[in-house]
Amino acid sequence: MSSRHVFLSYCRDNAAEVARLYEDLTRAGLTVWWDQQIGPGQDWKLAIRTAMKNSSAVLLSLSAEAQQRATTGIYPEACDAIEALPPSVVAAEIESLMLHQPIAGCRNP
Repeated sequence: MSSRHVFLSYCRDNAAEVARLYEDLTRAGLTVWWDQQIGPGQDWKLAIRTAMKNSSAVLLSLSAEAQQRATTGIYPEACDAIEALPPSVVAAEIESLMLHQPIAGCRNP
């Protein structure tokens, strides 16, 4: 994917809910990348790193399922996204963080 896009990070247990989010975002005119676009035989780690590097935003879909899993890709992806941003941007984003539509039993803070 060569154009800037939103990188969608999620727990596989929430794939159905996140598929609806993906559809909503694309219908709204956003270009969204998620791991469902990784082709058979493609190096998935490289595909994810490249997609995140070329993204204009990273959307984390947090859930109770993600919290309960011992291993999930969402946490390393969150750390990579935070490390890639200047500190002032991270602080501004944390200040304005609001969950638009909670999934899988999560509540807004």
